[in-house]
Amino acid sequence: MRVRIKPLGIFRDLAESAVVEVELKEGSTVGDLIEELDRRYRGFKEAATKPYVTIAVNGREIEFTKGFETELSDGSVVAFLPPYAGG
Repeated sequence: MRVRIKPLGIFRDLAESAVVEVELKEGSTVGDLIEELDRRYRGFKEAATKPYVTIAVNGREIEFTKGFETELSDGSVVAFLPPYAGG
């Protein structure tokens, strides 16, 4: 299955791209995706697993689903967002 990644901030710097496509086996999870991205882009896992990072699958934050065990499907869009603040 093919998953589209939208890395923002530091994640975009690590991936050196605004959009990345990854081929994964059926039944893969967000955790599996992070492992694959870390193989491609050194330091990705360390950055992605910090508690203040937001990861969203198809617009829904994984903290409201199954966390890193959230299953992906063909065509899923996964966004990695660094912390942000406004005022």
